[in-house]
Amino acid sequence: MRKFYIQNNKGSRIDLNDKNSYFFSSPTGLGSTRTVTYNTDGSGFADVADSTTEQINIVGEIIITRNPYSGYRSLADFLIQSERLVLIYSPTDGQEYYLDVKLEYITKTEIQAGTLTCPVSFKGLSLWYRKSPKAYSIVQPLTVANPFRYGCRYSMQYTVDALTDNTIRAGGHIPAALDIYIKGRLVNPVIELKTETGKSIGEMRLSGTVPQKKYLRLCTKYNGEAGIWVDGVNSINSINLTDNTFFRLPQGTRCILSVTDDSQADTDVTVYVYEYYLTV
Repeated sequence: MRKFYIQNNKGSRIDLNDKNSYFFSSPTGLGSTRTVTYNTDGSGFADVADSTTEQINIVGEIIITRNPYSGYRSLADFLIQSERLVLIYSPTDGQEYYLDVKLEYITKTEIQAGTLTCPVSFKGLSLWYRKSPKAYSIVQPLTVANPFRYGCRYSMQYTVDALTDNTIRAGGHIPAALDIYIKGRLVNPVIELKTETGKSIGEMRLSGTVPQKKYLRLCTKYNGEAGIWVDGVNSINSINLTDNTFFRLPQGTRCILSVTDDSQADTDVTVYVYEYYLTV
């Protein structure tokens, strides 16, 4: 059975699948629209001149059966007071998909047969996405050719080895974003994404030091959320802007994500892969 949840910026969820409490009924708009303009040559052939994608409003009814009026107040407070909302959709396969949303309206009717029907509409602010976290450690070998460099590779197949090259690959309908956290101490760290054939997709080079137990974060998400921070401080002025710093992972392409720096310290890395979908 499909399932829906609504989550706020603090990570608190409301279950919208309980017919004895809150139930999200008859939802529509779970996809997106694409507006395309074409150039034609007058002989029956055409090519795409421009294309834009927009999320459809997700509209439905939330049925409240347990303590309807107090339940409605609690739900309305949750939706209106939250700084950020994420609609979570789980199809029958159990996989969760996320959509950043803004509440457009929630209204209510009179109680009928002990239930309160509440029409609701959410505006999608992103594409649907899956967020897959992977964590691993970089451990220095006892002997290396250059004792001031280390390399690691992150693998979607759970075969991460700090001493070998592993691959990362993502699905979705557009290039996947990465959100990378690396624990210091780091000196002049470099994060690079390249294909298995060695073609560079992008590289982030930071000039400076990440202090011990502090974090370097590189985020390449959409919606203006891309950035780079050291211990929570914007560090955009410490990178080479001529590089393709905010690189994304081409869908279906096997790539290598490497992290190197000029220190000899072991460290921990967490990578979140965001796969985006026009519809799910």
